[in-house]
Amino acid sequence: MIENLDSLESDFEVQLTPGSVKTAMTAVDAKSRDLWQVPIEAIRVIPGFNVRVKNTSYDQHIEDLAESILREGFKPDKPLAGYVSQEDGVNVISVVDGHCRLEAVRIAISRGAEISRLPVVVSPPGTTMEDLTVSLVSSNSGKELTPYEISMVVRRLVKFGWETQEIAAKLGFTQRYVAGLLQLASAPLEIRKMVMEERIAARMAIDAMRDHGDKALAFLLRAEKLANARGQRRVTNKFAPGRAFKKAITKNAPVMAKAIEDLRRDPGYAALGDEVKAQIEKVLEAFEQARKNEADAEEEAEGASEPRQNDEAASGIPNDAEDLFAD
Repeated sequence: MIENLDSLESDFEVQLTPGSVKTAMTAVDAKSRDLWQVPIEAIRVIPGFNVRVKNTSYDQHIEDLAESILREGFKPDKPLAGYVSQEDGVNVISVVDGHCRLEAVRIAISRGAEISRLPVVVSPPGTTMEDLTVSLVSSNSGKELTPYEISMVVRRLVKFGWETQEIAAKLGFTQRYVAGLLQLASAPLEIRKMVMEERIAARMAIDAMRDHGDKALAFLLRAEKLANARGQRRVTNKFAPGRAFKKAITKNAPVMAKAIEDLRRDPGYAALGDEVKAQIEKVLEAFEQARKNEADAEEEAEGASEPRQNDEAASGIPNDAEDLFAD
């Protein structure tokens, strides 16, 4: 069950009006050492701003943090990030990074931890809601966001009027990856819930929508049944219906290619039906074209006066980059 499903599904449209940091801190009796030491009860959470999915993994993460804080206290080298805004003429302090730590601290206090203030770094003047949204990804100092959570950030930036190219540049992703995130963010609700509940991998959801269109949900539910039958709760691409058959075809492709070419040379080939022969000829033409393309590429490489652009430069994706949609 997703505790904050309604919040995630609603459009985040909060606008913040900059306030006075000094006035806000004075009003709540915050102390200034190297960082602002703010009373915990004065730190506000902006409804709907945090894109974390509150599922089983999230609950466990908060529990682990709370237990760590009970044992070791709140680590001062991991301050919260805050933003001071005005609401009805009152300056308020809101957390914009460190939501999990704030929630964990409150749990730790309920279990006996003696913590009354937390270190807060305040956003500089001129910070916009767009900046704060980008920082959910770029300045995240805690548990990494999942692809689905990042897709929520991307969706907000699109609503701000940003183009895919700008989003990719700001977040440090490729445009192809951003396009995949947007496809995930706009998936049917049942598919999004499967991802949020960690029943399927984000990459599998995106691949299913690309390959199966409006039949994607049925495909994923079938894959889930196959995975569950094998004792697996989370579905990845290895459980995709038909995957084993495709894998066998790929593995045996060289043998199959030779068999088809031998068949074409067999004396009995002429006795085959016209439709069957047409299909065989089509396959053989594809083989021949592939050989020609490979030969042309080798000839071009040998005759080039300058080194060819490597795969990394051509695609824009670092060769050693971790696949963000990895299963």
